[in-house]
This record gives sequence, C-alpha cells and structure tokens, in this order.
Amino acid sequence: MTTREKHYFAHGHTAEGYVSFYPSLIKELKHRYLLNGAPGTGKSWLLRQLGQQALHRGYGVEFIHSALVREEIDGVIIPALQTAVIDATRPHHFDPVYPVVIDQVINLNEGIDAGKLKGQTDKIIDLVDQQEEAFKRAYDHFCQAKQFHLQKEALYAEGFDKSRANEVTNELISRFLSQVKGENGRERHMFFGAATAEGVVHFIDELTEGLHVRVIVKGRPGSGKSTMLKKLVQKAEELALETEVYHCGFDPNSLDMIYWPQLKVAIVDGTAPHELEPVRHEDEILDMYALCFSKDIDQLYAKELAELDHKYKAQTKQGVAWLREAKQYRDELRSHYQQVMDEEFVQQKLEWLVRTIFRDQ
Repeated sequence: MTTREKHYFAHGHTAEGYVSFYPSLIKELKHRYLLNGAPGTGKSWLLRQLGQQALHRGYGVEFIHSALVREEIDGVIIPALQTAVIDATRPHHFDPVYPVVIDQVINLNEGIDAGKLKGQTDKIIDLVDQQEEAFKRAYDHFCQAKQFHLQKEALYAEGFDKSRANEVTNELISRFLSQVKGENGRERHMFFGAATAEGVVHFIDELTEGLHVRVIVKGRPGSGKSTMLKKLVQKAEELALETEVYHCGFDPNSLDMIYWPQLKVAIVDGTAPHELEPVRHEDEILDMYALCFSKDIDQLYAKELAELDHKYKAQTKQGVAWLREAKQYRDELRSHYQQVMDEEFVQQKLEWLVRTIFRDQ
C-alpha cells in the first residue's frame, strides 16, 4: 500500500457553467457513500478526518477539493478499498445509482435541530437565491471572457501550421506510445485547477511529483496544445493505456494535462494562468509557438492581442468577484446551520464510516 496523497478538483465553475466529473471518478467503485447536508453540517470536516484516518492506516487517498474554497474537501476516494465518500449536495448533486448495494446515503441534516430554525426560513431562502444568482453572474462573465479568448485564437490561426503540429504530436506518440500496451484502458477525468473565490488555484506540482518525464507545453491560444493532448488521449485509449485526463478549469472542452501512471509521464500546458517553468531534472519544454507558427503573430497583431487580453482578464476578474460573493452568501448560510447542528451527530457518523470502511482491515 502507499501513503501518497493526491489532491485535485472533480468539478469547476467554468465558462460552460457548473461542470462535474464525479461520474468518471467513482462509477467503477464498489462502495460509495453520499453525504447530504446543508452548509455548516460538517461535511468537509468529516471528509478530511476520514482521509486522515485512511492515511494513518497506510492507504493512498485522493482528496477532492471544493472549487469554491480550495481548503475545503468535497470528497475522498480510497482506491485500494474501491471506496468513495463524497458531498452529494448541490451544486454537485449525485443521486444513488445502486441504492444500498453500492450507494449509501448519509443524511447529516438529521443532526439539525429544525425547531431552532423557526423564524429564519425567509432569510435562508433569500441567501440560497442570492448565492445561485451570484454563481450565474460568475458564469456569464467567464462566458464573455471565453469569447475574447476565442478571438485571440482566431488571430493566431493566421500563422498556425497545422501539419507541423501533427508532426509534433506524432513525435510524442512515437516516443511514448509506440512500444507500450496497457491493460484496462481506463480514463479518469478531472481538473488540476479551478477558478475559486480566492482566484485561480491549481495542484500541478503535487500531481506531477515523482515522474520520469514532465513535458511542459508552451504556446499561445490556438497553438494546438489541447488538440494535441486529445489525440494523445485517443491513442492511449486504442492501446488500453490508463490515462488521467485533466480538463481546463476555464473551458472544460479543452485539455490542460494528461498523465499516464504506467509510464510515469505527464504532458502539461504550462501557460497562463498556470505558468510552469522547468525546475526539475525530469522537465522538458515543448514550445508550440516556436515550432508550429510561420508568422510572428505576437508582433503582427500586438495591439489587438493586448486589447483582447485586457478584456479577457477584466471579465475573469469580474467572474471571480461573483464567486467571492457566492462564498459570502454560503458562509452566512453555514453560520445559520452551524448554530443548530449537533456536532456529536457528525462525530458519530464519522466513527460509523471508519468502522464500516475499515472493518476487514
């Protein structure tokens, strides 16, 4: 067994709205515990404690972080035990697919003294509605930012050499995938980063520790980075090679990183907002702008690109501001529920989970 911790996001607040990859991560697990509970009922605390219990027993643990507040935990996966415990409440709603036999619902709302909430109904409804509106406004701004990003891509397309990009992709396939054969071909989809109430955060360094090779891809919008990664994922699928697919936290239709556990190789987009430089001995730079452009678009359209970049950043800043406001409403909701929550009830649920999950260990 390994004691390695893994940290990532299973969902995100994106230009496409709220996006979740929970089904990809837990669909094959044999034991799934779904936590229901209002803000302030102790879900994140319970999940963190459970993960620490698993680490203490020598198990590898995947900590799924909140895309609103990085420090909070929304889920824990213990791969060796085929077990997941996740926050199944809004917005990452997950209904039991196989009730009782695989999926068990744990309702932390049962620990709330409902009588003490009398007189607060209108306030709670108002806070929930304001939080939902704040999320919607954040998505609207991210969507606007994406349009400016697409306009930048259109400018760069003028100098992009697609055939050369295909050659670069084939070179990577030849180097890493020409003499390899996998077994299960499993793909797991997730995010390494997210736009949170604190701004853009990521776990790239933690996720790429201990690799044989880390290829850091540089480039510009529209320089073929995501397309190249998608082709590599497709080739790995043909070879039945297990692949971890990390989507862009801004545009989930794009890919930012792929990782092959069997090869201990990761190929990662190292451009803003998650800029990476080669600081490890296993790091390599792959500059798509230098390799695949026949024109210096940076110079040719310097003024236009600067203007679009300014507009893009302004919209993303506004989006993050609305996420911050959504968090404020959520924090106020949490305060209301914490005051009427039985902490001992949460402790009892944690103890039951520990006994149940580790009973045969």
